[in-house]
Amino acid sequence: MEGWILVKKIIVWFLFSIFIISYCDLQSYAEPTIEIHKDTIEVRTEKAGDFSYVFEYKNLGCKYLKVFGIMDYTDFIYLDLCATNLKAIELSGVTAVSEFPVNIFISEENLESFIFPSNLKNIGSRTFISCTNLKNVVLPKKLECIGRESFQKCPNLNMMVSCTIKIGEGSFYRSPGVTIVEVEPEPMCGCCSWLWQWLSEDKEKVD
Repeated sequence: MEGWILVKKIIVWFLFSIFIISYCDLQSYAEPTIEIHKDTIEVRTEKAGDFSYVFEYKNLGCKYLKVFGIMDYTDFIYLDLCATNLKAIELSGVTAVSEFPVNIFISEENLESFIFPSNLKNIGSRTFISCTNLKNVVLPKKLECIGRESFQKCPNLNMMVSCTIKIGEGSFYRSPGVTIVEVEPEPMCGCCSWLWQWLSEDKEKVD
């Protein structure tokens, strides 16, 4: 009798293990959430590689794309393939990416606006070359480097770039609307501001 009970427990645990493994597999292959609102596609990815599912939607005539979640190098390749008819791309909700790939969004004549992931640090070389209608680009606050020849030949682009960012050779060639600006100092609290003003006045008196 005890032996039969042990066998039943082993069978139950075996079936339970199969259920858990199957459930985890289904979760790992779950497709991203894709919502279409008029001419806008919103994509929420759960893991890197999910953006490949969006490729089948590229011929729906949508003009605007918003992406939230995780993306990797392969996802950006698919994004580039989907960008042919897009006018605006927003990636501010994308996480877990610090570097933008090289050689993508070349000669995308319909693209007018682009928002980078908020935690991006590097923009790869030769991106956005000859995007002649590109007008607005929102750079991330943590950006450290813009690769060479990026944003080249974008005559309608209006963008301000901090002088603290490392800029590659020829990045803004024939893009007259790009301006390199000085970084504004962080605002000081009232006490610090008063102390700085007091020290400045003393310095003027000494001079």
